[in-house]
Amino acid sequence: MKVLIVDDKEESRYLLEVLLKGRGYEVTATSNGAEALEELKYARFDLIISDILMPVMDGFELCRKVRRDETLRNIPFIVYTATYTGPEDEAFALKIGADRFVQKPCEPEVLLSEIEEVIKSAGRQEIPYLPAEEREAYKVYSERLVRKLEQRAMELEKEVHLRKEAERIAQASAERWQVTFDSMIDLVCLLENDGTLIQCNRSFSDFIGRDSKFMVGEKCFHLVHHSEDFIEDCPLIRSLKSGIQETLEMSVDQKTFLVLVNPVKDSDEKITGFVHIMRDITEQKRAVKALRESEENFRTVIEKANDGIIIAASDGAHLYANQRASEITGYSVEELLKIGMKGLAHPDEIPKLTDRLKKRLSGEEVPSPYETRIIRKDGKTVEIEVTGARIFWYAQAADVVILRDISERKKTLEALKASEEKYRVLAERSLQGILIVQDFVSFMLMKNVQK
Repeated sequence: MKVLIVDDKEESRYLLEVLLKGRGYEVTATSNGAEALEELKYARFDLIISDILMPVMDGFELCRKVRRDETLRNIPFIVYTATYTGPEDEAFALKIGADRFVQKPCEPEVLLSEIEEVIKSAGRQEIPYLPAEEREAYKVYSERLVRKLEQRAMELEKEVHLRKEAERIAQASAERWQVTFDSMIDLVCLLENDGTLIQCNRSFSDFIGRDSKFMVGEKCFHLVHHSEDFIEDCPLIRSLKSGIQETLEMSVDQKTFLVLVNPVKDSDEKITGFVHIMRDITEQKRAVKALRESEENFRTVIEKANDGIIIAASDGAHLYANQRASEITGYSVEELLKIGMKGLAHPDEIPKLTDRLKKRLSGEEVPSPYETRIIRKDGKTVEIEVTGARIFWYAQAADVVILRDISERKKTLEALKASEEKYRVLAERSLQGILIVQDFVSFMLMKNVQK
């Protein structure tokens, strides 16, 4: 079975051709009535399926000419169209000789069923000759054609309006995108695979010192590095090979940049270009360097301190301990970090120390310094003086504790107290009066002074 398709829209011809060939039909496709008549001169067809509105010759005129031709008039003719303005279209198509009038879109099975019915009944029905009243036929034809042309004009006007609206929306979207693109602090540009600049934002343009429209088409390495080829270890070359984001830290004009290159891929995962981002990290690098130096200075100071220093977390775990803390407690620094406050404090002191830690980390005022007791690694109880303060250690609240061994001081004070008591008793029991003079000023007169 040979079928002649007549439709000016390539997509419609293609879909119908695929459908019919899938059912075993041999198909020839043309784009208007004039082309169809040329095909009909040299080949025999078992069915014609035609649209209505087409350039050169429309479907109505094609149907009329086929039915007036003695060699063609018995070929089944189906009008298959989307330009339907009313039932008069179908009536007129059937009046001038069409066998069926089918509206687009149509379910494939429904269309195939109509085609099969038309082909089966083709040999059993008499094809009437056109009415003798040519003027009347042309009048009706003209009316139908004008109506369809008006409908098409309205559709085109609507399409133009929709296209203009779509263009307006696209333009607005492009402008918003450009504003967003230019508002980015990072230096961003779009590159072809060979490094040719396609587009860049204002930050990149300002950094280079040239208007973006004069840089389009130039190589990125020439613009940024003033070189004639890609730099060593170029992230674009690496990304072209790996197919993923590549990065590089580099210095340009006394500034440090983190460069991120992201490949742009099509639906087949083929790289079609790159998004090249340069992020100025100069201040960040300086801040990191200053912080590192500050930390090093801090560690130097506390490591050289005469007092023990321990930094404790909210649960009492030790986060840091200096060497002096190790000497006071008898534990190594590593051991201090493992045992925590509860492993170091005297059992009787733990409740008080825990309460003070909790209050200090919550922001409450805690009297400082204060005395407490710890148990050294050798089991000896040591008297210490504690000064505590709330700090932040790696972004978490912590307690810095300064430990001072006051065991010797306590012994000295006790010895002095005992000595004072001893001489006070001797003075009190003396039979002679005792006068204590300092810098020729009498400031104490002991009792039992002889009168």
